[in-house]
Amino acid sequence: MRAMLMLGLALALVTTAPPAPEDVRRIPWVSPGQLRSGGGRTFVTRNVKAGHGYVLLVRARCALPRVSKRSFRPGRGPHRGRRGRKSRQPPVQAFGLDFKAYVGSFPRMSLDVGLDRSETTRLPFWASEENPLIRVQDETLARVNVRCTVGDLEVTDP
Repeated sequence: MRAMLMLGLALALVTTAPPAPEDVRRIPWVSPGQLRSGGGRTFVTRNVKAGHGYVLLVRARCALPRVSKRSFRPGRGPHRGRRGRKSRQPPVQAFGLDFKAYVGSFPRMSLDVGLDRSETTRLPFWASEENPLIRVQDETLARVNVRCTVGDLEVTDP
């Protein structure tokens, strides 16, 4: 009898899963695509419940256009017999880039955009409806010579 009790206790200990760590976040939704400069896109979320708080994580990156390494003289074509100097780009600032995110019926929220590196924006929100639509849009007024990509959208628990 005692051996059966010990065997039952051993089986219970082996089959019991360890408790989940408290710092593990649940990710109810991850975006299936990206958005490029000059456009907008609406994402349909899944597994987002009304009446709960969530955090929208958005990763955005901008890149400068490439600069030609060959130097040119007006009217004469490329230099011959000597190497052209590498042209230096003036420092570019990301002024004027305006990406916004709309979550359900909430007012728009600004996104941080990194220049030559990814920048992650954390936007906390309270879901007022089941599976709200998320719209990300480039609202830049003047066209700048910078290519931007917004992607890797996730909705996580706070």
